[in-house]
This record gives sequence, C-alpha cells and structure tokens, in this order.
Amino acid sequence: MNPSKMSHVLIISDDKFALFVLNDLVEEAGFRVSILTYFDHSLEEIKQISPEIIVLDYQWTGIDNGWSLLQLLRLDPATASVPIVLCTGAANEATALQEHLDSVNVTVVLKPYLAATLLSAIADRDPSNRAARLDGSSATTRD
Repeated sequence: MNPSKMSHVLIISDDKFALFVLNDLVEEAGFRVSILTYFDHSLEEIKQISPEIIVLDYQWTGIDNGWSLLQLLRLDPATASVPIVLCTGAANEATALQEHLDSVNVTVVLKPYLAATLLSAIADRDPSNRAARLDGSSATTRD
C-alpha cells in the first residue's frame, strides 16, 4: 500500500492487551494506527489525532464509557462523520440498536470475531477505499 494513501485508524479500548493486539493486526494490514484507552482519552485528543476511521472495542459492562464516547463522537461536528467500527460482545444490545447505529455510520463487529472480519469492516469503512472504488481504480472487483 502506498504510504501516502494509508488511512489513519484510531483504536480505543479499555483493555490494554486488546489495544496492542489490534494495533499490530491493523498496522500489518497497511493502516497508520493510533491507540487510546477509554481512561486516557478526551474528545479534544481524538480530534487532534484526526483519524479517518475509529475502532471502538466496547465491553458494554460496568461504567458506560464506550457508549458515552460513541455519543460524544457523533454529536461533535469534527468527528460526526468519521466512520466507526464498534467491536462488542453485546449481541442483544447491538441488535436492538442496529437501525440507529446504521443511521450514524457505525458498523458493528460482534465478538468473538475473526481477524479477517474486523479488517474487512475497517476496509469497508476506509474513505480511501471508497474513493478508489468510485473512480474505478480499485484492484478488486465483484461478480
């Protein structure tokens, strides 16, 4: 992948081990990656990082940092249109909110997931991939 065309992915999780695993996985797929924990993030910091895609690794347990952060990201004009991939094991909650999540540009990847599933969701949300598909320069085709 051309380094000047690599999209910048921000991964946010409360699990530091998951952050490091996801960081390696997404970097190896050719993306530029930044990581934050729910505990050290701020909306201003996220805006300064200026990601093109955000991956939220969301536990949906205890304190609701992930859902609150998702709402903040969608309410702020600087981050409202940034595609989000929400990784969660909360299948019932995600299903109940599916229509709303779709309407605010959030793709859900249910845990446990295969690495290929997550990378596919990120690639599908990648603005540079969309531009390539629109101008016909994409290397992949569909039958």
